[in-house]
Amino acid sequence: MNWSLSRRLFAPIGVQWRMLLVSLLLVLLTMEVGGSYLLTSLNRYYLTSFTVNLSTQAALLGSVLEPNLAQPSSTLDLSPEIAQFGAVGGQTVVVVNSQAIVVGTSGALQSEIGSRLASPLVADALRGKRVSGYAHQGGQPVAEVALPVLAQGHLVGAVLMTALLTPVVAAITNIRQILLLATVFSLLLAVIAGILLSRLMAGPIRRLASRVHRVGSGQFDPPPDQGWPDDDLGQLGRAFDEMTLTLQGTLETIGREREKLEAVLFNIRDGVVALGPDGAVLFSNPAAETLLDRPAAELAGLELLTAKTTGPRFISWTSQGQSRVLRVEGRPAAALAAWVVTIQDVTEEASLNEMRRRFVADVGHELKTPLTSLKSYLETLSSERALRPSLRQRFVGVALFETDRMVRLVQDLLTLSQADSQQLALHREPVAVVDLVQRAKAAVATQAQERAVIVDSVLPDAQLRVPGDLDRLTQVLINVLMNAISYSPPAGTVTLATRPTGDLVEISISDRGPGIPPASLAHVFERFYRVDTARSRDVGGTGLGLSIAKEIVVAHGGQIKITNRKEGGTLVRISLPRWQPTQAAGSGR
Repeated sequence: MNWSLSRRLFAPIGVQWRMLLVSLLLVLLTMEVGGSYLLTSLNRYYLTSFTVNLSTQAALLGSVLEPNLAQPSSTLDLSPEIAQFGAVGGQTVVVVNSQAIVVGTSGALQSEIGSRLASPLVADALRGKRVSGYAHQGGQPVAEVALPVLAQGHLVGAVLMTALLTPVVAAITNIRQILLLATVFSLLLAVIAGILLSRLMAGPIRRLASRVHRVGSGQFDPPPDQGWPDDDLGQLGRAFDEMTLTLQGTLETIGREREKLEAVLFNIRDGVVALGPDGAVLFSNPAAETLLDRPAAELAGLELLTAKTTGPRFISWTSQGQSRVLRVEGRPAAALAAWVVTIQDVTEEASLNEMRRRFVADVGHELKTPLTSLKSYLETLSSERALRPSLRQRFVGVALFETDRMVRLVQDLLTLSQADSQQLALHREPVAVVDLVQRAKAAVATQAQERAVIVDSVLPDAQLRVPGDLDRLTQVLINVLMNAISYSPPAGTVTLATRPTGDLVEISISDRGPGIPPASLAHVFERFYRVDTARSRDVGGTGLGLSIAKEIVVAHGGQIKITNRKEGGTLVRISLPRWQPTQAAGSGR
């Protein structure tokens, strides 16, 4: 204030009033200065006392928790000990280990356990400093104290204690109310205005919190009568509802895709097993449990699953009492941080490969013997011009015999090839069993006479008929009869009998030969299998007769079985469907 202005203001006033005014101004100035100094001093005193008290509590809590912090543990939770220690209302306690990982807390900070606490005060405390400070949380002043926790001179953690400064504020406010009544009224009006404003704002906030809880529990549909005010909080509420509906649609889409994936994995024939980094089974489908013959809980630790080798591996495995060949292939799945193993049952494929290998070897062996013999005789005929006519004729006969043998082998192989590819042509018609038996007997009559074997037949029902191809069925009986004749002793008898059995016709061929060793019974229908290899080749056998017989019988919808008779010899039973009057004759396969 300049002097000219002061003269104009005070000029009309007398000295008394001037002094009074000056005194009032001095008193007012003194009260303002003194009040300000008093409030500042009291504020500093209360804050210092409050901080010292808070530091004392933090130090006491640190000494209590020191043994626990000295023992490192990845799952340490000191919240129960903090709760037993007790905290004054408004206080929050956070305890961290030497790596600033929260290992205990009080209040509503339980979700922070196990996370790293980014606090400058805690960082200073972990460097061995005792620090304190003041801040605002939620619009209220708070005091913060961070103290290091030492165990035998080593830093093992820190305690961060936060407390509301409500008592200090209340004390200063009371003093201020005494000094400045107007401030009290203003504060009162402010409090009243704040209460009214908070009530206006609390409604939408409570509704939004309720919606968050509903979404968290999986209830995405908004509740009825969910009206939002036309303000910023209303915009936030409407945006949250839109986000909730979008999230619901996304989760439903993810759920459908997951169901599709699970349906595929649970219904494919291949086994799928996913292993975690620690070897634990994260997922396995029923096919894997069936192929490995183990429940999901027992799959962990199996070497064929845990071997971290790329590329397919073929492993012999016994499952459900059967020996299987499994194709196992493992691959890393980076997105799942897992090792995914696929398991395929390739037993049939391996068996077919083995059969194919054996078949090629057997065919080569069967062709090698007659070709070698034929070559030697032809070379002799070519080089020895002076051979006697009788000897030359004998060599030509042997060459023709070996040639016929190879022709029969090729024909048998063609028949089996047609049967394997389901292209065996069958001219189906009602075949009289009597005619079938008589044709077969006539075909083997010469061989039976040469070996002095009697072929007898028992035909109780001359009207029996079967639907089938007469030539193919005759070939079946010829193959079986030739085996029976070849292994029957001289003057032996081979009996061919027929009888009806319900909807079937059974044709049986029995002989009085040496029989078949029990170990060979299960293999007699295998290709190129011979019980007596030397004898079979002597009589010109290829080892394919019974295999062809079985394929033809199966193509007719029948069965063929072979057993040993108790009285000696073998018994072959052929069961074929019986001809029904309603069946029509025709061609087919």
